[in-house]
Amino acid sequence: MRSLYRSLLLAAAVLVFGTVPAQAQEFPSKPITMIVPWNAGGGMDVFARILEPLLVKELGQPFAFVYKPGASGSIGAAAMLAAKPDGYTICTNMLDSQFLNPLLGVGNFNVEDSAPITIFAEDANVMCVLKDSPFKTLADVEKAAKANPGKVVVGCGDRSGQAVAMLMQKRGIPVKMVPFVSGVKAGTALLSKQIDVCIHPVGAFMNTVRDRADVLALAAGKRSPLLPDVPTTVEQGYTDLIADAGRGFFCHKDVPDAVKARLSAAFEKACSDPSVVERARNSGIVIDFNDYKASAEKLKAMMPRFENTAALFKSALKK
Repeated sequence: MRSLYRSLLLAAAVLVFGTVPAQAQEFPSKPITMIVPWNAGGGMDVFARILEPLLVKELGQPFAFVYKPGASGSIGAAAMLAAKPDGYTICTNMLDSQFLNPLLGVGNFNVEDSAPITIFAEDANVMCVLKDSPFKTLADVEKAAKANPGKVVVGCGDRSGQAVAMLMQKRGIPVKMVPFVSGVKAGTALLSKQIDVCIHPVGAFMNTVRDRADVLALAAGKRSPLLPDVPTTVEQGYTDLIADAGRGFFCHKDVPDAVKARLSAAFEKACSDPSVVERARNSGIVIDFNDYKASAEKLKAMMPRFENTAALFKSALKK
């Protein structure tokens, strides 16, 4: 009887553990839905479209792109999380927006329900001015703002840019912050001289105002390969003015690991294609691929910064 019991246990173990590789081999057996939580034509949409033919070749299934803009990416993220957690619904992700919003009470989903397939790039913010601006360094901005409180206008294209401006205010640099719905809008405002300083991601800068603007600093802890001559805020002594985040593709945390691994491997192959690397760089994205396990660790390390930024926003709202 005991040997029969052991045999049954062994058979059950084979059935349970034997399903994992089979699941990975069977996936995908139908089209995959790619939710883009912004309007068509944005940076993540363009990048996902660049990857699409390579992903299709690798996975053997087409992608259906679904656009669900609104609430800084929260609507699309919530839609992905509401779908069956089988790996057939994934979404593009801008980490600062989609993880800050729920912490601020925007979006009806729990950030802990999301899991990265990959975080493939960091997304630092530049602080830029027009070439004819009197400001040549961050110290110039600080001096002018303190001499004329509220007169130096800083425009921001996303939440991480707003965080930089709010950190400046917290530091005692009395700039006036003006938020915009996108980096493109903030760049347009800079070109028309509605604002004095523009803070937005490197990619947005590269695609909008780089020919007519100078960069005072990169709001990050290390320099960008795209702008190797631009000093960071840390190098200039502003060690608290950091708001870099990242870009990635996400799924529900309950998607089986075998499926996450299959998707992650397909994205890694697509992202390593030389034509993709070149096109990404030309649009302001430097690929630094992390698989789903490394991305989960990276996200874990980022969360305290998102929580601190959320607390900063909440504190400002109470004033």
